[in-house]
Amino acid sequence: MTQDPAFHRKTATDDNLTLHREAIRWMAELPEAVRPVELGRAFPRIINTVAARWFDAVGCRDYLNGLQFDDRGGRQGFSFAIVQEIAALREHFDAVYPPDHDVWRKAFDAGQR
Repeated sequence: MTQDPAFHRKTATDDNLTLHREAIRWMAELPEAVRPVELGRAFPRIINTVAARWFDAVGCRDYLNGLQFDDRGGRQGFSFAIVQEIAALREHFDAVYPPDHDVWRKAFDAGQR
């Protein structure tokens, strides 16, 4: 087994380099003010993932949190324009799926106390 960190990185596949049809449709349905165009250009795999998880309130919220707050360390980070798009998308997501109405998250959080 190799110790080269690059060996363990994700390889560039079509899933990483192009937007899926479903993701394009999802983006088109978003209000223009929150449509993450630059994020889609720079990181299509992120848009594909968000689009696939959009109706999973817990999974999508966790994924968006992971984009906003680095919990792995040592990462370069996003440009300011992309950070703004992620923040706007997150605000829109929270408006569509308010966190207070997430009964599964409440049950999980209660079990952690």
